[in-house]
Amino acid sequence: MIQNINSGYEKIHYPKSQRIKNQRDFRLTLNSRGLRSQLIKRAESSQWSYSHESRNFNDRDFRTLAKAFKSANRLQELKIFTRIFCRIQNGTLIQIIKNLKYLRSLQTLNLVLLECSKPTDKGFEEFSRGLKKISGLKTAILSFGAGMARMVVTNGMTDIRVENICKSLTRMRALEELTLECMKSEQITSRSLEVVSDCLKKLASLSKICLSFASCWNVHDNGLSSLIEGLESLKSLESLALDFSECGQLSANGIRGLFKNLKSFQSLKSLSLALRSSNAIVDSVLSGLNECFEGIDGLKSLALNFHQCSNITDAGFEFLSEGFKFLLDLSAIKLVFSECAGLTDAAMDSIGGALRDLQRLKNLDFWFSGCRGITDRGLGALSQSLTFLEDLRNICLYFSHCSEMTDDGISSVWRALENLSLLESLRMSFSGCPKITDSGPKDLKNLTSLKVMSLDFSQCQSISN
Repeated sequence: MIQNINSGYEKIHYPKSQRIKNQRDFRLTLNSRGLRSQLIKRAESSQWSYSHESRNFNDRDFRTLAKAFKSANRLQELKIFTRIFCRIQNGTLIQIIKNLKYLRSLQTLNLVLLECSKPTDKGFEEFSRGLKKISGLKTAILSFGAGMARMVVTNGMTDIRVENICKSLTRMRALEELTLECMKSEQITSRSLEVVSDCLKKLASLSKICLSFASCWNVHDNGLSSLIEGLESLKSLESLALDFSECGQLSANGIRGLFKNLKSFQSLKSLSLALRSSNAIVDSVLSGLNECFEGIDGLKSLALNFHQCSNITDAGFEFLSEGFKFLLDLSAIKLVFSECAGLTDAAMDSIGGALRDLQRLKNLDFWFSGCRGITDRGLGALSQSLTFLEDLRNICLYFSHCSEMTDDGISSVWRALENLSLLESLRMSFSGCPKITDSGPKDLKNLTSLKVMSLDFSQCQSISN
């Protein structure tokens, strides 16, 4: 899942004494005891959030949940999260969906079904019919597939299931936000992207979209082309997150075409792209992003995740950095290029020069862990650019296992930080850098506005306890 590219679900555990205290915001971690009585007490709540993280949770508890919907006509927000050894039967899924019709006030549905082994195509067909009953929905977050903790999918998503869901979504003319995640399924093909594209064309109110087809190996370039057509029909789109990580059939030309076409989304304010572990990400592909940025110069938030894309070199990173000159309104940037073996100090020179023009930047999050070609000189170039960004509030720098990093590099970061008087949060990791010693980390007492600080120098053998 992504930021972004992500499902939007945050697991929250309240102490038992607080679970029935707040009338407006009821969030309960499901267990096998007392579920029915808790639900009855909370019947008039406006928000319910359920998290299943227990082996003891079973199909019967889901049935109890379905019955409780009948007395929850004031419910506006519903979140259901299942993950570990979820054994929901086909009939139970159908019952849950059928009873959604009682939730007449529902505006936000966040349904995450990870590792549910039992539902069949019939169950998903009924699920799709049930969605039609809640046409007033404004936010839909639907996630199906294998959780990150397990690699085997017993019964994942298929093209047919995606099609059934999309048919239901097309009736939700008021829908403003949509998250659809179908991960780690060999039965998802480009057909699903075509279906999603047709669905988007009928949802003109959408302003925020998050789509993840990570690890769907049978998605091809023609599917990407179809998806772009659907996205281009959304004239009021402000936030877009796409995750095609580990989609091994996508080519460099297909991805570059995707990037170039994004330039037509002139209303876009937030963009998140994830293509982790993709051999198709080469330098020429990043030049497509350069062209894209010129068309979306009103962008305020940018997140790029190219973790373990080993074909990226300094030349490609220079293409990318040159595009930042169009994004002068950026307030938040996140770049994940960890374990990109082709990056060296020259990449830091490129990004360092580009950052100086981003004067409105408040949040900076850089991940270059495992890039062994980055040394003190590169970190110094990046650090020097930070001194030009006086409005920075939050900084994350991850250079773990950059084995050539020494105390000189750390000192350059420290000198830059001393000039950032508005800095509130600082997170840095230089773990696994054997040449950093006790002389590297310094006291940051001059940063009086700092509220959160996390420094990781673990596995640095030259640093004493």
